[in-house]
Amino acid sequence: LGRPAGVHAADGRFWFPTQDGVVVIDPSALRDRPAPPVRILDVSVGGFPAPSLDRIEIRSGSSSVDVHFAAMTFVRPELAEFKYRMEGLESEWHVTTGVDRVARYARLPYGSFNFHVIAANRDGVWNEDGVTIPVEVIPPFWRTSWFMVLMFGVVMATAVGVFRLRLAVLERRRALQEAFARQLIDTQETDRKRIASDLHDGVSQTLVVIRNWSQISEKTLPEDSAARRRLVDIGDAASQALGEVREVVQDLVPYHLERLGLVDAIRDAAVRVADASGIKIECRLVDPRGRLSKETALRLYRVVQEGLNNMVKHSGATSATVDMTFEAEHLRLTLADDGKGFVPAAVTPTTAGDGFGLVGMSERTRMMGGQLTIDSAPGQGTTITIVVPL
Repeated sequence: LGRPAGVHAADGRFWFPTQDGVVVIDPSALRDRPAPPVRILDVSVGGFPAPSLDRIEIRSGSSSVDVHFAAMTFVRPELAEFKYRMEGLESEWHVTTGVDRVARYARLPYGSFNFHVIAANRDGVWNEDGVTIPVEVIPPFWRTSWFMVLMFGVVMATAVGVFRLRLAVLERRRALQEAFARQLIDTQETDRKRIASDLHDGVSQTLVVIRNWSQISEKTLPEDSAARRRLVDIGDAASQALGEVREVVQDLVPYHLERLGLVDAIRDAAVRVADASGIKIECRLVDPRGRLSKETALRLYRVVQEGLNNMVKHSGATSATVDMTFEAEHLRLTLADDGKGFVPAAVTPTTAGDGFGLVGMSERTRMMGGQLTIDSAPGQGTTITIVVPL
């Protein structure tokens, strides 16, 4: 009893005598024991053990994952603490004790992650490195990038195909419309020639015969007789009707276009319209000098003819101009008047009135490969410009 086995000093240390000397133990120094190693014990995916602990591979995002881990400490292991998280998915740590050493994830999204767990012993010394295991959640093929790219390519190819098909349909429709317009205009020219031929060979000849018979018959009668005066009136009426028929024939088939040329034919048409309507028309025309084909010259003449007719019917103008100039590889034809004008956007094939009118002018211009523009507003007159490549 006089020689105790040890002494607990006031500073908290223990002193023990031994054969080799005194042993001093400081309990506070025992808290600096090293951090415990961390181990992954097992992994189950969807209730089945994972084939490898080096990497977790999940084929479906709906499979649950359980990761069991432990800290290699033999001093009160139940007091160990753990922190874990799924890096790439979570930013905060989950904290658990040594009793519950499992991390459970009911569902993981598609992607690549790293499961990371660290541990601390009962004294709070943490193993900050811990252990990490890669986790790969493989999506089904229809959720993969290559399948998305493939589907995007299919959708784009389908869209391009539909777009090209639509363009082909529109182009075919445009070609059909152009062919119909060309056929309609050609038919109109054919009908004009036929009517002009019938008038020239039929009505004109009959009127000539009537005029000649009246002139011959009147010479056989006394000058003061009523019958002679009637024959004179018949001859004058026949001559007037013959002149009108010839004007109609000239409008239907401009034979003078080949004899006089485009410039003189346009001037002649403008003079006849001015005489009939009272509109003062000024022509400023440059001679094409053989730079236009017969077909183009005829279409330009018809465009001017339609424009002048529209001017008389609808403009209410008192003066107008017809200009034709050449610019490099293009011909520019302008018809302008000081009439009441209109809203060009409101004119459609169904509102353009009888005949072709502006629609016919536009179609003929398009058939020449040109462009027709209309500058007009109510009360500000109208300017129609046709630009045609030579």
